[in-house]
This record gives sequence, C-alpha cells and structure tokens, in this order.
Amino acid sequence: MTLDQFLLTGRRAVVSGPDGSTVRDAFSALFDGGANVVVVGWEDRMRTPGFIEQADILVHCSAQVLPQALESELERLVDAARAFALGRSQPGRVLLAVVEARVTGSGAAEAESEVGITIRRLALELAVAGVRANAIVVAPIPSAPRISSRDGARQSGSSRGIHDLTGAVLFLTSDAASFLSGELLRVDGELLGAHVEFEPSRGRLVCFGGPPLG
Repeated sequence: MTLDQFLLTGRRAVVSGPDGSTVRDAFSALFDGGANVVVVGWEDRMRTPGFIEQADILVHCSAQVLPQALESELERLVDAARAFALGRSQPGRVLLAVVEARVTGSGAAEAESEVGITIRRLALELAVAGVRANAIVVAPIPSAPRISSRDGARQSGSSRGIHDLTGAVLFLTSDAASFLSGELLRVDGELLGAHVEFEPSRGRLVCFGGPPLG
C-alpha cells in the first residue's frame, strides 16, 4: 500500500445530508484528498437530478439520529444508494453511509446492528453496478460537558473533535479500501458502547464500563 492509494484526485464526490458536523467532516476529507466535491441537501437532490447519479463517490450523512427516526433515515439511504447505482455502471464507484447516533449503550448497539444489516444488503445489491458500499457509525460532538470516569469506570476517549471523522471517510472512499464492501466502522472513542449517565450534582456526564446489566 502506498500513500497514493489515499488520493481522490479528479474524482467527483457528492456529500448528501443536513448541514452539520458529519457533512463538514466528510467534505473536508474528500476535498483534502483531491476530489471535486459538491454538498447537496436531500431536497436539493430531489429537485436537481444528476448530482448523485453522475458522481464517483457518494457520502450520505444522517446526523443526530434518534432511535425512532432510524428506520426512515435508513430508507433515505437506500433510496439515495439506488439512485447512485443506477446513474452509470462503472467499477470503482463508492457509497459511504455516515450515521451519527444520539444513543449510547444497548441502544447504540441496536442502531449499529440495523445500520450494519442495511449496508451489507446494499453492498450485495450494488455490487453488480460496480459500487462498493460501507458505513460509519459515529458519536456526536456533544454540546454538553465532556465525559469523565469515576470509581474504577473505564477511562473513555475524549469527546469527538471536529476532524476525528475525516481519516475514516478518506480511507473508506479511497483505493486503499478497494477490497472492502459491506463493512461498518465505528468512530466513537468508545462512547457509543459505554453506559453514560448525567450527574446533576457534578454537572457532567459520567462514563461506566459498558451497557448496564439486566
């Protein structure tokens, strides 16, 4: 593997989704990799056909997804993926789903499972069109205080920074990941897999070692 495999020079990329940190991180990764990048909202895509269909790379972002909204967000992903695949049949095209989850512990595990099932099905469906499909589940950038630990709890990673997602996006959209499809990558600093509680007396979040038992 060489560093050239991470370059996206000359490729047309579309970042689809609501304005937010995931869209900005995805744009930064693709732009820094050398791609020609366009950001479109979901409504823009519906009004202006051709953006997604003619792209080499589609990064579809779903920001701040609550459990009750996950099903509709995944339906949106599937619609965008099928439009992307039908645009033109050319090997090497890439679909990347970035889902920002607002839940932790067992809720995050369930959301991650649903995203994983969806992306594996899409990978099989889109393979005939030369598209490889992968997903990232990412912890949100919190507006609340940073996470701490107590009483022997696991020392979790610090809150996600504004550029912590870019490396994962660049890797999965580049030729460095050309043999990966149907995979899910978690970018969360162990936050999504942890059991997190807010302590009013301390005014901060406290992270325990994992989902609560029972």
